[in-house]
Amino acid sequence: MTNTVWKVRLKDDNEIGVSFFESKKEYTQATVLLFPAMGVAASYYTNFAEQLSLLGIHVVTADLRGLGLSPVRASKKVDYGYYDIIENEYEGIVRTVQTRLPDEPLYIMGHSLGGQLASLFYSKHQPNIKGLILVASCSVYYKGWNGLGRIKILFASQFFRLISKLFGYFPGKKVGFGGTEAKTQMQDWGKNAVNGKYILSGTDFDFEKGLSVSKLPILAISIKGDDFAPEKAVKNLYQKFDKESPITHLHLGNEELELKKVNHFNWAKQPGKLPRVLMDWMAKTNKKNG
Repeated sequence: MTNTVWKVRLKDDNEIGVSFFESKKEYTQATVLLFPAMGVAASYYTNFAEQLSLLGIHVVTADLRGLGLSPVRASKKVDYGYYDIIENEYEGIVRTVQTRLPDEPLYIMGHSLGGQLASLFYSKHQPNIKGLILVASCSVYYKGWNGLGRIKILFASQFFRLISKLFGYFPGKKVGFGGTEAKTQMQDWGKNAVNGKYILSGTDFDFEKGLSVSKLPILAISIKGDDFAPEKAVKNLYQKFDKESPITHLHLGNEELELKKVNHFNWAKQPGKLPRVLMDWMAKTNKKNG
């Protein structure tokens, strides 16, 4: 299966490419716009996108700033944070998808960091979408982990903040976490780990309040044994939304997904039953809303 690359002009005049996996089914149910995890290129999700499109879902995969089809690369001279990504990549790409596919119900899907940013984007812009799909996506607040895990996430997050300040960027490939990330992005990530709140650099917008009044259907999927996004940490993200939001939380493992050994990342390469899980939830959501 081939995909088409769309060019998207962002607010800051950068132009990013996004990949469109068109479903060949006679009737399509929806469009899913997928944003990746930190340090992961959108191309990593190709197999997942293809499997979902076979079920009658159009899929668009989009890189976060600094990777893949993004023209920007983090360095000592090039810095950006969560807010820059939300206001440029998320705003521009969502707008483009809605313009190109105006008749399709749109769901925004985020993996890990991609889901955090999708949540923050929605809280500020309130786009006309049918729901959020959060896969292994959590608040990195250290109290979302238990025992030694709390110490590890707290130490790692603050160590990464220090490294990014010293280098002027975060050399994730050398450290073994993420990719080459921007300094401010890692500061935003590390601050969330300490206090559990989203207080973003470069803006006065109150994202905590924005999330608390954001009401929409959410599918949150946590993965059994996932040390990067434990079940409790996943809850800490979606529980920030309006309490009246219809939230479905599925805690899935090998048996449920019919996989040998699923983890934080490999479901994108070997999705098992995950595309069907998403499609069933979207069908129920569309029915309730329709």
